[in-house]
Amino acid sequence: MIIFIALVQITFQNVIYNFDANLEEKDEWSSNLQFVSCSSYQFLGSCCEMSVISRLFLNLETHYVIKMEGYFLRQEVDDEFLFFLDGYQLEVILISDLEVNSDCGRMMLSNISIIHQHNRRTSLIQIIQPAGGIMKLQISILNCQEECIGCIWNYPINCEKWILHQYSFDQKQMTYSDGWNAVLNYHEVGCDGCQYLKFKDISYSTQIPSHQDILIRFYKRSLNSLILNYMYGEVWIAFGEYVVEIFLQNYPTEILNLNIKSEDITQESLIRDFEIYCTVPETHILDLNQGCQDQIGDRCLNCEDGWVLDEFKQSCSPICGDMIINGDEECDDGNLISYDGCFQCKHQCIDSCKTCILGICKQCLEGFVLNSNNDCDPQCGDGIVIPYSNEQCDIKEDEDQGGCQNCKYPSIPNCKQEFFSICLECEDGFFFLIDQCYPNCDKINFLEQIENCDCIQDGIIFHPRKCRLECEQGYEFIDYSCHSVCGDGLVQEQEECDDGNEQVGDGCLKCEIEKNWVCNSIMKNSPSQCILVKAPHLIINYLNMTQNKQYISIRFNEQVKVNTTKLLSNTISFKLINIDNQNWRSSFQIKQDVGSYVTFGEYVLEIEVLQLLDFRPTLQIELNQSVSNIINAELEDYTKFLTLDYPKYLNEQQMNYSQKLKNTNIYLIYALSAITALSLLFGTGDLFVEVLAILQYLQYLRYINLKYPQNLEIYFSINDLLSIEPLLNFIHFDFFFKFINIQTDQEYSEGKIKQNSNLIINLSSQIIQCAIFLLLFLISKWIKKVIYNWIFCTGYFECMSSLSKYMSPTIMTKFSQLFYDNCLNIIELEHYISFSGLQKALLLNGWDMIFKILLYTRNIQINNYLDISQIIIVIIILILYFVVILNNFGGRVPKQQPQKQRIFEILNFVRQFLFLLFLIYIQSSQLLQLGLLLLTNIFEINIIFNYRYIFNKQKYIVQMVIEISVLIFMLSSFFYIEEFNQYINEAQKILLGWFQAILLSSGIIIELLMVIYKSNIIIRQKCINKQSIKQQSITKNHVEEQTVWQNKKILIKF
Repeated sequence: MIIFIALVQITFQNVIYNFDANLEEKDEWSSNLQFVSCSSYQFLGSCCEMSVISRLFLNLETHYVIKMEGYFLRQEVDDEFLFFLDGYQLEVILISDLEVNSDCGRMMLSNISIIHQHNRRTSLIQIIQPAGGIMKLQISILNCQEECIGCIWNYPINCEKWILHQYSFDQKQMTYSDGWNAVLNYHEVGCDGCQYLKFKDISYSTQIPSHQDILIRFYKRSLNSLILNYMYGEVWIAFGEYVVEIFLQNYPTEILNLNIKSEDITQESLIRDFEIYCTVPETHILDLNQGCQDQIGDRCLNCEDGWVLDEFKQSCSPICGDMIINGDEECDDGNLISYDGCFQCKHQCIDSCKTCILGICKQCLEGFVLNSNNDCDPQCGDGIVIPYSNEQCDIKEDEDQGGCQNCKYPSIPNCKQEFFSICLECEDGFFFLIDQCYPNCDKINFLEQIENCDCIQDGIIFHPRKCRLECEQGYEFIDYSCHSVCGDGLVQEQEECDDGNEQVGDGCLKCEIEKNWVCNSIMKNSPSQCILVKAPHLIINYLNMTQNKQYISIRFNEQVKVNTTKLLSNTISFKLINIDNQNWRSSFQIKQDVGSYVTFGEYVLEIEVLQLLDFRPTLQIELNQSVSNIINAELEDYTKFLTLDYPKYLNEQQMNYSQKLKNTNIYLIYALSAITALSLLFGTGDLFVEVLAILQYLQYLRYINLKYPQNLEIYFSINDLLSIEPLLNFIHFDFFFKFINIQTDQEYSEGKIKQNSNLIINLSSQIIQCAIFLLLFLISKWIKKVIYNWIFCTGYFECMSSLSKYMSPTIMTKFSQLFYDNCLNIIELEHYISFSGLQKALLLNGWDMIFKILLYTRNIQINNYLDISQIIIVIIILILYFVVILNNFGGRVPKQQPQKQRIFEILNFVRQFLFLLFLIYIQSSQLLQLGLLLLTNIFEINIIFNYRYIFNKQKYIVQMVIEISVLIFMLSSFFYIEEFNQYINEAQKILLGWFQAILLSSGIIIELLMVIYKSNIIIRQKCINKQSIKQQSITKNHVEEQTVWQNKKILIKF
């Protein structure tokens, strides 16, 4: 993350927006807030309560990063600003936070920075502000690299080769639908008033110029899944809200037909920002761009006068509106007025025209007739009312024409202003009621006109001839007043709905809207039509258990909110049924909280039961306040139950014993490591490889998909000592992957195996080892050069002779000899930093590398150059194992048995490969996985016994002890299978765990004893050899002295 932020800081940033509260301009920020001044600090917000502001940005330039920097003012230290981009909460970097004094009191001035990857042309920014507000804000983007359209980097084609064919649905209000073959339905939802294309099943067609590959990109707003069909296949689009990218490689035809539909055809889907990209073919004839002045290849650099450069199509287009016809323009009237004969430099007729030739309509659409002026008039008498025309009504000729004459409503007597069949205002002295204008009884002489007119007073119609009172339609007269009639199908002011019946479960009951229903009246004086709104759901998932701690995920299937000021996390309660509170404990982690603003909401609950149980505990989770989605549909289930796993509780004494057993094994491993390190100084590295191979083999037993007791899991944790993960974290090796754009969150998870499925990331330790090996190789070469040039030369011995004049010659001789011998040992270490050493390093990493290769094959993909590189790495590793290691494995075996040694190594490799294959690929069935692993163990025991004559006695004993202990471990592990839970309880499993941990430790103990025994023999042999050489030297000196003495006696005699 640090490298990513640093790259953003040093890269040129294109500033697209600046906001300054001192200018007192809201600048399209959606809010009813006002500007507030506190001394010299002015901000947009509220001085005493939380507020929300949002702004929609359209037609952004192509980019891949968006950056926001600004100054914000808040009253409380603990308050924080929440930023959302397209509905996703952003990570905020606090650059500075200063306390300032103002006439509003003590306040905090925060300098905030946000950096987020983003490549949409539309961006909705929402800010939830505590008491306080925004002072200044600058928004900038990092454009795509030069000549790179749309920042398309995730596919095996150079970004520069992509061109934009079409983009649509990128405006706030949709106004066109090129290529879509249906009447489109637009919907405004959660986008500050911007529209989405709403559909269940829709089709799109376009003609794409000469091309090779096609990329379809759009933003999916709805949660449901989609299915996209094209001419040569089908693509399933997973549920969720995100940017969808569909790559069609080597698409053969120029016609692209798409059909997009909801997987559940009853649900409607929402999309926008629809884009089509394509690549030019590898070999093609260069196009001559009309209007282009300077051209390189197919790309135009500068255009002629009257033409404008299209940066997306990389060609020149005529300037429409300059009243000069150029290129493919049919006309140019100098304006952008639609339906005036020429629009966007194309001949255009009125919208009701079906066939238009050079701006003249020759045929009208159905429901219109062509008049003498070549205009289309609505056809009166066909029973169809044409919107936005001079038709007010249209009744078929064979029906009653009383309410509609010549497709217009008749006038209403005594009405001053009409709208269709409705009187908006009656003449003076009249009052509108039930589609008529009645005289007001207070303003006329009622007694004089009692015989020939009706009048209205206080909402009551007086019918003198009938001598009774009547209320308006939909009301009834009760106790001298008018009350609405529930059940008559007319919605009145006192009623929420009225569907004309008293049926339960249809959305409207007793003129009140039922829970999770929405009711509306489509037409005036018509019954309510109710629709059931899909309510949000609370989702509880069991994640895993780690050392008696069980983790539970709490989330919702859609964005929700609460209807109070309290956050949802403060009102969630949970308990374990039938377990006392003192016998369990919990912790609650908030990933995304739910407040008054809609969010998905996600929490993780950690439960630890502090006792062993004969039953699986039940967790009860309850939400204690109202939760609803964006359209106010309430949550159905506020209480959820989840059955947890059997606890793996260890009391304090058992925990201490587990830690002591673990520490004992750690000391054994340290002792083995020290002895094997000494063995390197004595000239052999075989022991080091042998010990590490055994430890690596044992560590993979923990990945068997069984639920071990906690004491056995603690024992298996000693295998973390074999990892160089702390070194990788110390040097921040993960920044290297982010720098080369490798995603580090591609986790493979099945059973107990939870690792990153990216091969390069998994081989991090091997990459570091190769780097260290190369470094040691260069250092050894340098040391060897220094020793030969400065030690093994006459100058060194002359220097030692000079020093012997000032110091004891005996001491100098011994020091010189010791130093000389150590230099020889250092030179001999070069043997291990060579091809032979590389062989041993590969053998040492055998288990780990094969495990990671098989893990990669579970999720293999070919999307970019990194995937191709990973496949090449797999092939190279397999070649090294099958060719380099096996064909060049010498070993310290008798010369007459090299062929049998190779056969044993091949069989051992097959067993190793099958063990890891079954471990990774068969995680779903405990019984099958354990059975197959047991067979590989029996196979290994068999080949060790059959090829025992190629081992020395000590190594044979160690190998058999290790394999037999693993055999017993696997046989006893069948009791951990879920089907055996009725035969063995958790306390018995803990006892079995002690037995297995001690059993596996015996292999390490035997290995340590054999290593000590072998090392003791080597040291004693070296001492004997040294003593023999010393004795031979004394004997030689004694013989020489005797010879000299005899020679002297002979000379004296003569």
